[in-house]
Amino acid sequence: MDIQRSLYFGFTLNLVLTAQLLRVGYVIVHYLILCKSIGVILSYGYRLNVEQLLLKNANRSWLEADKNLVSVRHSDPVTAKDIMLMSPAFDDEKTISLCIESVLGWAIATEAFVNLAWQNTPSTSGLEEKQFKGTVDKIKYLCKKNEINYGSLKWRDDLVELFKLRDYLVHYKDPITYIGFSFAPKYQRDFSRQNMERYQLSVMSLMEVLGGKLGMDISFLTGEFELFYYSE
Repeated sequence: MDIQRSLYFGFTLNLVLTAQLLRVGYVIVHYLILCKSIGVILSYGYRLNVEQLLLKNANRSWLEADKNLVSVRHSDPVTAKDIMLMSPAFDDEKTISLCIESVLGWAIATEAFVNLAWQNTPSTSGLEEKQFKGTVDKIKYLCKKNEINYGSLKWRDDLVELFKLRDYLVHYKDPITYIGFSFAPKYQRDFSRQNMERYQLSVMSLMEVLGGKLGMDISFLTGEFELFYYSE
């Protein structure tokens, strides 16, 4: 009798456990089906959209700086003709700092975007980058490999000037500079509204042209910034 009870108990327990396992399995299967139907990704990869963050912050800094620009008198060194610039005031530390942040941010955002494009191009992804002098050289090479006429890009010189200014700021080693009463200091000329808008436009234009040619996501150029890029 005890043996029969034990067998009965064991059989009943197995039935209960089997039913519970089937119920759990049923729930899991339906959960997976539901996740798939609503587009939930259970396993994915991601990366930070660094180039977007840098561009977003640089644009924001420039937007704030632009509100504080003042009229600055400057003289053309060749013709001595007076030129009026909209620039940071001589000792406006906050606005000057915002302009520096913008220039550095635009330059680094460009570098990050170019490096991403470099990896997305089969003909360049395996190349040794040390053979190129800098970002501008890499841009020229990418344009050549992707049948983009670099020489026809109207903003290319402005982009070059942006990187020259970035290098100047990062490797700042100028001695004390003496100026006349009629000449604006270099930083007021570099950070004038006219120049800053050219720098910004050259960066946005490069991303639009290169990104469009390579099929990269450039929706952030219209303000649709995303912190992460996801991949299943």
